[in-house]
Amino acid sequence: SAMIVGGSLTQTNGSINGNAFVGGSATLSSVGGIQNLVVGGSLTDQGGTIGGNVFVGGAATNLSGGVTINGSLNLTGANSSLNASSNGGSSPTGVYVTASTQVHDPSYWSNPATGGGPATPTAPLDVYGSSTDITNASTSLTALSGATNVSSTGGTINLTLNSNGLNVIDLNVTNGATITGINVTNANGVTPTGLIINVTGNNLNFNGGSFSLGSLANTQVLFNFGNATTLTLGSLAFEGALLAPLATVNFSNGHIDGALIANNYAGSAQVNYVGFNDPLPAYALTGGGTVVATPEPGSLILFGTGLAAIGLYSRRRRFFASVRP
Repeated sequence: SAMIVGGSLTQTNGSINGNAFVGGSATLSSVGGIQNLVVGGSLTDQGGTIGGNVFVGGAATNLSGGVTINGSLNLTGANSSLNASSNGGSSPTGVYVTASTQVHDPSYWSNPATGGGPATPTAPLDVYGSSTDITNASTSLTALSGATNVSSTGGTINLTLNSNGLNVIDLNVTNGATITGINVTNANGVTPTGLIINVTGNNLNFNGGSFSLGSLANTQVLFNFGNATTLTLGSLAFEGALLAPLATVNFSNGHIDGALIANNYAGSAQVNYVGFNDPLPAYALTGGGTVVATPEPGSLILFGTGLAAIGLYSRRRRFFASVRP
């Protein structure tokens, strides 16, 4: 999956190159590249293209400006509405609604059916129920031992890796700072296999500049924003996975080659899926609920098959109930 958002998604232009799962509502305008789209809330789409199927579990589906759906359109919410009479474009291969759906679609579209549609796909990560896996993982990563401490007020941040294998850096950034680049180098004789950067700081801005990961690939680098509630990115190519389970992320004028996991997402950036595949230390919960990073490297289940690429933190147990046919 190219994008997973636990809350709301707002995107204008750009592309989401893969499947997209949204726990809340989605507002799209001229967005391309989406394969299958699953939305727990309402969907508003203007002039976009979906290569596969669309599933909407919320109250309203509003299509305009020539939205093209090459697969089927599936509305699963009770007493929902489909407003596509002025959409134009071609008809989906099938339109499936509930018996209580109010349908306003073009006369040339396929006649809506109240049964026989495809099953709603399951989200690739267990995050829509009462699961707290993502926040637990983020908290656990901040407790890893062997961290190198670096402080910065912004600008280009230079990081030197001093250990073979997995390196962990605690990066303390002043609240409100603007970061214009990340430069990673290795100490003499060091061969790193992965890098976790635990970033402390809120209302941070990544603007312009460049990411240089040294000998590491973007599949081996994870930025963990454990306490941030707002992150703004613009005019850059972000390299690596970005884990921000509490944050609203705004990203315009650039692209991400990696993964982005966030509470809410808004922007116009291009999302290029690159899974995070480096083994991470496993974590465990104590009886008191404290998250503790275990010392032995392991395949953290959340990331074991490659980190899915954009975003989420959700408490919505009702999500699957709302989108299940």
